[in-house]
Amino acid sequence: MLAMEEPRYLICRLALNAPEEMPITKEQYESLLASRDCLTELTSLEEKFFAVSESYREVEKVIFDITINDLLYSSVQVPEIYASGALFGRQVASFMSVVRLYLDTIETHAREITGGKVDAAAVKAVLSERYGLSFYYRVMEAIRNHAQHRAFPVHSASYGGGWDKDRTENTYRAEFFFEAAKAKDDRKFKTKTREEIEMAGGKVDLKACVRQYFSDFCEIHAEFRKLFAESKTAAEKDIKYWRERWANESGNPPLIGVGAFKFNGEYIDLDAKRAFIGPQIDEYRESLEAKTALLTDMVYRKIGLYSERERK
Repeated sequence: MLAMEEPRYLICRLALNAPEEMPITKEQYESLLASRDCLTELTSLEEKFFAVSESYREVEKVIFDITINDLLYSSVQVPEIYASGALFGRQVASFMSVVRLYLDTIETHAREITGGKVDAAAVKAVLSERYGLSFYYRVMEAIRNHAQHRAFPVHSASYGGGWDKDRTENTYRAEFFFEAAKAKDDRKFKTKTREEIEMAGGKVDLKACVRQYFSDFCEIHAEFRKLFAESKTAAEKDIKYWRERWANESGNPPLIGVGAFKFNGEYIDLDAKRAFIGPQIDEYRESLEAKTALLTDMVYRKIGLYSERERK
C-alpha cells in the first residue's frame, strides 16, 4: 500500500502553463484564508450599508417628486392624493427592508470579520444604545415590524404651499404621518412605543422619522467600523505582505488568479478553500467605503433648492 503524500501549500496562479509557485506553511495558508474571509465579509457588509444609503436616497427623491408635482399641478384629484401616500409608503417599506437585511446579518458579519473577537453581545450593545437614545429609532423599528406584517406605514398626509410671514416666498411641502391609534389592534406593536407616539401628539411625521433613523443608522455603522478596525488592519497587512512577496519572488507581478491553495501531490485539492490575494475585490470595497465615509450627522443636512441671490 502506497503512503499518501503530505499536503503541500502554495501561492500560485490558477491558470494553465503558469509555472510560478511559492511554497508556504499550513499556518500561513490558514492565516491567508482567515484574512481573505475577513475582507470578503467586510465587502458584503459595506455593500449592504451602501444599499441602505441608496434606498434612503430613493425615499428623498420620492418626497421631492411628490412635492414638485403638487407645486406645478396643485389642483390634484383625490385618487392622486392617495396614490402619492401609497408611493411614499412603499418606498419607506423598501428602505426599512434593506435596513432589516443589514441588521439580521450583522452578528454573522461580526463573527466572521473578527474571528469571534466581536461577539453577539457586543453587537447588541451598539444597537441597544442607539435604541435607547433615539425616539425616532424606536418608532421606526416598531413601524418596520408593523409594515412588514400588517400594512404600509402612511395613515394620513398633507400637501400644499404656505407663505412666509413677509409673503415673499410660498414654500410647498408634502407631509406623511403614522398614527398611533391605527396600530392599536396590532399586538406586535410595542405598547411603550405606541404610548410615546401618543404623548408626542398621537402621530409622527414620517419624513422626520426616516431622516433621523437613517442618521442613527449611519452612526451605528460607524461604530461597527471601529469595532472591526483591528481585524481589518491585520487582514490587509497579511494580504499586502504576500502580494509584495509574490511581486519580488515570482518575477511575474500581475496578481490575476494568484492565491493560496492546498495541493495533494501535484494536484490542487478541489475541496479545500482558497484565498486569492489580488486587489480587485478589496478595491471595490474601498470604493464603497470612500463613497459613504462622510455620512455623519445626516439629520442636520438639507438640500437648499434656492441660492442666496434668488432669496434676495
